[in-house]
Amino acid sequence: MNITVEEVGPCRKKLNIEFPADAVSSAYKDVVKEYARGAQIQGFRKGKAPTNLVRAKYSKQIAEEVRDRLVPEGYQKALAQEKIHPVAVLNLEQADVQEGQAFNYSVLCDIPPDFELPTYKGIALKREESEVPEGALEEALDRLRDQHATYADVERPVEEGDLVQVNYSATVDGVALDEVAMTATGLGEASEFWVLAEEKAFLPGFSDGLQGKTAGESASLDVCFPDEFPQEALRGLTARYEVDVLNVRCKELPEIDEAFLAKIQVESEESLRSQISEELSQHYAQAEQRRMKGEIVTHLLSSTDLNLPESVVQDETRSSIYQMVQDITSRGASEDDVQENKEQIFETASKTAADKVKIRYILERIADEEEIAVDQQEFQQQLAMMAARQGVELVKFLESVREQNMLENIREDMRAEKTIDFLLEHADVSV
Repeated sequence: MNITVEEVGPCRKKLNIEFPADAVSSAYKDVVKEYARGAQIQGFRKGKAPTNLVRAKYSKQIAEEVRDRLVPEGYQKALAQEKIHPVAVLNLEQADVQEGQAFNYSVLCDIPPDFELPTYKGIALKREESEVPEGALEEALDRLRDQHATYADVERPVEEGDLVQVNYSATVDGVALDEVAMTATGLGEASEFWVLAEEKAFLPGFSDGLQGKTAGESASLDVCFPDEFPQEALRGLTARYEVDVLNVRCKELPEIDEAFLAKIQVESEESLRSQISEELSQHYAQAEQRRMKGEIVTHLLSSTDLNLPESVVQDETRSSIYQMVQDITSRGASEDDVQENKEQIFETASKTAADKVKIRYILERIADEEEIAVDQQEFQQQLAMMAARQGVELVKFLESVREQNMLENIREDMRAEKTIDFLLEHADVSV
């Protein structure tokens, strides 16, 4: 068997494989024998027909079987001989197989990059202040109190932050909104509806128009639906809302007293403040760790020169585009918005994908050099944590990731994270 390799581009090779005529003939003989054992030919018992008749009747099938045996055999031998580890097979070109003649074919494949690692130990980093900012503790306490806030009826005009109960009905140019946009369920009319008197709550301008009104009063409000509004039929339209204010409630934050502390199961205000201070300290320290890890990634990307397999980058680009589209549509963007910004989405996804693929290869090489691995216990713990975060049973989570062929990706991500931790541990960090 003759094997030659052509370099046809960065990280791309073409394997040319030739089986000599005698090897093809030998393969033919083996396949013909197998067919002869089970051949059903009129006038002969099963397996007793002459081989020339078997060849004639099953010539097409025999040729296909010979080809299907020779192609993988030659491909595997070529990979072993040339020490090639393809990341993707792009094309297979082959001639017809004919007994007594050489059989030639070629395989086009992408391979991992061959590159030199930069010096990765002792990366210079500067640790920035990660102390808890002044006032952060009080803000955290206020957020905690806000989570346990109650609302009480008040006899005064609506103020920002109040909870207001209303009846409303809407029209667009005198036509009921429900008729203009039949899919806009609940936006055209409602009774005893509670809405927060806050900016961006419910509909644009609706809450602002309630401020200053008292229970028993009515208001006429104009709501202009923006071009990015989720209900396409309402985009760009202005609706007139007739609103009756039924009730006004104001938010009351609980005092940090014994009742509140008992409710959140904390012994004392001092203990609560200490607990929140520790959580804030951890939060800002972790944020600083993430920032320095980002600096490490940026350093490795800028100081490493390597070509990337085009097929791998294309796969990553498609994945990035899908994720970006999912993110922007979840925030209310429409298909039209996606189409209008598709060039920018593609450009951003391409750059992101190239960097992701590049750092993946760099970290993998460093992990190999330093023998960094993820043991089975670590892997199982990570899977359990991921399942818990998603609020699903571990068994169902494992079924899902197996169906998506994501198990190895999770392990690779863990190994990459361990490698970055290793690099941070061995970095030259100054204060």
